Amino acid sequence: MEGIFTSFTLSWVTFLLAKHPEIQQSVYEEIVNKLGKDRVPTADDVPKLPMIRAVLKETLRLFPVLPGNGRVTQEDLIVGGYLIPKGTQLALCHYATSYDEENFPMANEFQPERWLRKDHMDRVDNFGSIPFGYGIRSCIGKRIAELEIHLALIQLLQNFEIKISSKTKPVRAKTHGLLTPGDSINVKFANRK
Repeated sequence: MEGIFTSFTLSWVTFLLAKHPEIQQSVYEEIVNKLGKDRVPTADDVPKLPMIRAVLKETLRLFPVLPGNGRVTQEDLIVGGYLIPKGTQLALCHYATSYDEENFPMANEFQPERWLRKDHMDRVDNFGSIPFGYGIRSCIGKRIAELEIHLALIQLLQNFEIKISSKTKPVRAKTHGLLTPGDSINVKFANRK
């Protein structure tokens, strides 16, 4: 599952960065300022790069690999004044909640900065987008998958500018249990000077 997660998500993130060169430039500048152009990143470098983390979170908000989660209640619950009896199957479609304007203003827009803290006291917690689940039942491979994407993306941006190609066209998401690109994602990698 982790490999599928990584490949789909890297495809989406390169597509989004090609379509938003100003965001890509901001991420690239952060990488160069914090790591340089040639240093191979490690896991210890990722916390120093909030824009890389924000780009991944925003990509997963727009295109979560698993568009929903299901659970069965283990006991009677009261949520929002409603009784949910033990044994009830519940489903959360994060693909839908991620596009809800109440959860995310301008929800259709790629805005990684929505995940950045304004200062050390600021918190950015939004349960409108939980692509890995949450708590004790969250995805066991989350940290590994995120780390792989962060490190791959850092190295891609250190070496290449991701651009729209003559074959780039809009790509919609398609659901086959997993949320996948509905068509090929075409971008161009140009060597950085």
